Amino acid sequence: MAVFAAAVCTTSAQTLKVHKTDGTVLEIPTADVEYIDFATPSADAPIYVGEWKVKEFEYTPDQIANGYWGGMITSFEGWPTYNEADAITITEDKITTSLQSELKNYFRPESNLKAIEDFKLPGMFGGTMLTMVELDNVNRYFSPTEESEDKVAQVGFAVNPDDDELLDMYIIDHHSHTFGYPDFDEWAMYSDSKPTATMSGVYVKLTLQRK
Repeated sequence: MAVFAAAVCTTSAQTLKVHKTDGTVLEIPTADVEYIDFATPSADAPIYVGEWKVKEFEYTPDQIANGYWGGMITSFEGWPTYNEADAITITEDKITTSLQSELKNYFRPESNLKAIEDFKLPGMFGGTMLTMVELDNVNRYFSPTEESEDKVAQVGFAVNPDDDELLDMYIIDHHSHTFGYPDFDEWAMYSDSKPTATMSGVYVKLTLQRK
């Protein structure tokens, strides 16, 4: 059964015409119509659903190493950098990626997704409330050569505070074996429970825009 939200139906002796909200008209022979079910439109999709491209990262490798950490931690090889070819598609139950940047060392081409409880990321001015999802197929090591045995990770999203057409993605659940390694371990910067990388300067934040 097809459901056309907010559509208008008109009939003649031979044809049912469905006037869709996008301006198109679907004509169905009345002989093929068993019944019409005027269903209530579903609730708005989650904020992360859509086809996205990467707009920018919060920090470049140089900014995170020398600006944020002031040179105290210099091992930031593998920190994700901007690549205009990166594309991410998210539905309510799946994420698919086409990546050229170091993000491909974390995300896999496809992963199942499920919504989980919101999470308040600590920070200035009371922190940031994130809409959270759990993925079942990532490489928590953020590495091109090492694969984590645990492939389940949590990722957060928030509407960009300066432009509500943009979406901020927070990779706050990893255990990098590239950038920050082994310093983040030696300095005990990871939490014991998920999400593990909630400390500023450890998590990766990027901004997405719709394609």
